[in-house]
Amino acid sequence: MMASIYDLAKSGQLTKEHMANKEIIRDLNTIHPRTKLTPLGIAVWFSHVKVVKLLLNNGANPDGKDPTKVQNKDPSKDPSKDYDPVRPPLWVAAARSKKRVGTMTQLLLHAGADPNIVSTVDDNSSPLLAAVKTYKPPYLLNALVDRGANPDQENKHKETPREIAEARGDPDTIKALRKRKERSLGWLHWIGVIVSIVVGVVAWVNAFVVVAVVGAAGAATAAGPYVTHVIRRRFHMSGIFDEKVWPEKLKQPEPKEEFQKDAKDFIEENDLNKFFPSNDPFLQTVVDKATKLEANPDNTLDTKALTRLALFQPIMYCDDSGSMNEGNRVEHQIDIVERIASIATRIIPDDEGVKVRFINRNTEIMIYQRTLGELRQLMGQQAPYGPTELGTYLRSRILEPLVYQPLATNSLRRPVLVFIITDGCPQGEYPETLKQAILECGRRLEAAGYERTGKEEELINS
Repeated sequence: MMASIYDLAKSGQLTKEHMANKEIIRDLNTIHPRTKLTPLGIAVWFSHVKVVKLLLNNGANPDGKDPTKVQNKDPSKDPSKDYDPVRPPLWVAAARSKKRVGTMTQLLLHAGADPNIVSTVDDNSSPLLAAVKTYKPPYLLNALVDRGANPDQENKHKETPREIAEARGDPDTIKALRKRKERSLGWLHWIGVIVSIVVGVVAWVNAFVVVAVVGAAGAATAAGPYVTHVIRRRFHMSGIFDEKVWPEKLKQPEPKEEFQKDAKDFIEENDLNKFFPSNDPFLQTVVDKATKLEANPDNTLDTKALTRLALFQPIMYCDDSGSMNEGNRVEHQIDIVERIASIATRIIPDDEGVKVRFINRNTEIMIYQRTLGELRQLMGQQAPYGPTELGTYLRSRILEPLVYQPLATNSLRRPVLVFIITDGCPQGEYPETLKQAILECGRRLEAAGYERTGKEEELINS
């Protein structure tokens, strides 16, 4: 069977001979259903520069759009919604590529890539926002801004490149986001640039003279990170010189470091330190799995959000009352549980899972990543029956055994996250029962030393 253009681009084995094959090239701009990447996008992901050039030279759309699948031909409507969801190659270069990012960015921009195109799959993040978030060097940010990238463009969460740079207090990134005229440098700075380049070349020529290398590094650092890249591009230097020149704060962190920092910050901000001490093996497993998932182009989930979700023990509290027999409610409920479970178990340890409990059945189903295929059969074993006493059984089937008893024995390992999946309002109990069960839980946790960090009681009383 002939390999597809997508697979050939992914492996870096696509050649001119392949491009002459009509069967292969007909999928030139086809979007992969899982990764939401075109052949160009997957080549950029894995930094196959030769393949990127080959695809662009043969008509690959630099924005990843498939012109054969235009959804909206009404000129009065938003043109950004004309095409199928896709991760644009320029966004991929900024957000996911690990090598030769500058080269691929230049190739894509030269081919006409839109510097403000967003990845609708990734919270409407722009290439510039992705570049800032992943600590790309100033010269790359300059290239995007000079081509029209907007440093004040918001994503789905109202984040902008400029706000993130300012929140970090990173002067080089802040400066790189300015227009070219506003970035102009003073004469004293350029003296430093010239000196650093000269000393850098001397260091390169005398590669084995340690003093020269260190001196060049110091001069280049003083002149700014921009100089480092001038020298690198002109003289193709690497090794000790590059390592010394890069200010540590501007190096792109490894994904593992990012996930560790984000998890640690989230734990501290939400007072979860009791659950996750330093060097916790559970947390280490979560970070390791998150790192692998982030490197997988098939993944379209927000890995950082998954890392935070993994800190909680998910419990699906499912309505199995008589009203669930109507229509396809049971099937829809199973679909919801299956979807949540498949996400919640993605990066937790293999022996951890999602608990499923019911209003009227005094049983528990434990779902692991490896047993997701059994969920539908297990949940459908018994027909729904009885009233909808949500609050009564929230207390007796979930809070008492899974929260209060572990609290009493100081054995609550993870914070609990309860999903209530129901088709309506509580029935068969006092109207306030569910509300009071939730408020009681808050009070008991607070009494046990788990202080509230938000306004839960105020919200639930409103």
